[in-house]
Amino acid sequence: MTGAKTSVLVSILSWDSPRYLSNLLDNLDALPPSITGDLDIHIHILDQGSAGETRDLVRAFVAAGSSRTATFLERNIGFARGHNHVFDLVHRQRPFDYFVVLNQDVLFGRPGWLDRLVEGMQDEAIAIGGPVAWQKCDDPGVLLETCLTADRHPERIYSIQGSVAIVRSSAVERFGLFDNTFTPAYFEDTDLCRRYVHAGYRLAWIAVDHVHSYLGPKQKLVRQKKEALRGAFGDFHARNMGVFIHRWMTSTPPTVTPEMLLSLWPNVYRPADQSSG
Repeated sequence: MTGAKTSVLVSILSWDSPRYLSNLLDNLDALPPSITGDLDIHIHILDQGSAGETRDLVRAFVAAGSSRTATFLERNIGFARGHNHVFDLVHRQRPFDYFVVLNQDVLFGRPGWLDRLVEGMQDEAIAIGGPVAWQKCDDPGVLLETCLTADRHPERIYSIQGSVAIVRSSAVERFGLFDNTFTPAYFEDTDLCRRYVHAGYRLAWIAVDHVHSYLGPKQKLVRQKKEALRGAFGDFHARNMGVFIHRWMTSTPPTVTPEMLLSLWPNVYRPADQSSG
């Protein structure tokens, strides 16, 4: 590869899960995200009100390597607001070609996983890619199911799961990132995918060896955290699903207009005549 390197901003949200986070940070050191030398990578961790152990892990990781930064918040602002905050904070200071979101509860099986994500985005018509794709489900009461044929039938892909996803920054510049309506979590990634598809982009399944939420019910802290979120936000899963269904699964999906984008993402969206300034 000649010329400037492809720049990638990796965003990780942490919140009081030292076991998951420690494993992920060790994984990133042991299995380098890129092995080609073609990527300029910056990792930013946004901690959302964690206790001392988790914050110490973040500080140690940042201190141990280059192109690593962190921000510490006093409370959990959710998935959408968190990643939006990172994009607005870091990308605005130094633009990146791609924005990658990672859950703290993922692990990768091989080095070079970020190389593969970037390779899967070479078609500029693709706005979002990742290793977990969803398709609409015909079973009553089930909204989405894993798209097992995404490699052979990409037209069946309805959304890309946000646990590991790569987003084209130029698409974000035009059509926004996550909608804060879906705070604290669920359906913000699917909503983003449908907005981009509605605006003319495509989605891509990109094969990357990884595991997600691998501790399962043994991770008691996760259950405690979910209960804390329900106490603060109510049944946000059902509420966000209702918002999504109303917005995108009606016979007439919303028109993506500059006015709509400016009202939802005033700090991210820029009209076409401002997107190259």
